[in-house]
Amino acid sequence: MRSLAAVVVMFFAALIITGCAQKEAKPLQESLPIPLKVGMAVNYPPLAFEYKGELQGIEVDFAYALGQELNRPVQIIALPWTQLPQALKTKSIDIIMAGASITKDREKFVLFSEPYMKISQMAIMRLGVDTPNPFTKGRGMKIGYADFTTGERFVKKTFPMADQKAYTKLEHGVVGVMKGEVDYFFHDSPSIWYFTANNSIKDLVGWYVPYTDENLAWGFDRRNIAFKQEVDVILNQWKNDGTLQRIIRKWIPVTINTPQNSTDRMSFE
Repeated sequence: MRSLAAVVVMFFAALIITGCAQKEAKPLQESLPIPLKVGMAVNYPPLAFEYKGELQGIEVDFAYALGQELNRPVQIIALPWTQLPQALKTKSIDIIMAGASITKDREKFVLFSEPYMKISQMAIMRLGVDTPNPFTKGRGMKIGYADFTTGERFVKKTFPMADQKAYTKLEHGVVGVMKGEVDYFFHDSPSIWYFTANNSIKDLVGWYVPYTDENLAWGFDRRNIAFKQEVDVILNQWKNDGTLQRIIRKWIPVTINTPQNSTDRMSFE
């Protein structure tokens, strides 16, 4: 009887020890950092794009730098721009980092950070073609733009009489200019600067005249004000310590020459 009782006591003691070990292990699992889920449209070089199966660009570098500041591993979730606001709402992502311009329409469903870069709409064109003059309203012009962008809104408003063509990617628009499908392709200035600086294509030039004034920022769910404020603190720190400029200058030149032989310097907030 004593031996049986001893076995029973040892059995329950083992259960208690195992249970304690499991309870002690649980906090270790809960202490793991929560991934930072970053929503990104990856068809926007040099902001975010895929090259040889790898995500690259300004926003990609920003995302990993932000994750380091927050001590959270980064998970980039690639989605079309049109799906990113809904992904915020359903908490499938925590933040949009996709080179998004702040607009009144977007502010209705996205809470924006402080701006981190000023941009404008510019164009790629063929040599020998007259420069795009807004006063003509596009009469006799063939103009391309990227779908669902501020470039699309700009072209439709500024050149309503032009023969307009939508493209899904920057590269497709450039090819359209090469083939003569369009005379000009409008896109955000970082893309125009980056593409013309890194691609020597005969008879194509960048028209570095700023047509608009836009601010790029990151997007949050409108209910997540605390997280937006936390990121704004980090962003302002980057502006002061040079991190912001260092990452941007890695991908695009800071100063460029315009056709008028003046300079157009990229602005930082």
